[in-house]
Amino acid sequence: TGAGLLSATVMLLVKWGMVATVMAVIDTVQSRLRFYRYQEPLALSFLLAILAVVAHQI
Repeated sequence: TGAGLLSATVMLLVKWGMVATVMAVIDTVQSRLRFYRYQEPLALSFLLAILAVVAHQI
């Protein structure tokens, strides 16, 4: 139904917003710490993994 499609779309956008917020926090913390240089590829791989999980739910 239309209401189900609308609620599913809203929930997907909320999930994407949560992922973006988590990534922004990780990026901010990472830029403040800068102890290890290998964190950048790990953060990118984490982002790609989260996006893959979200995309798989579509």
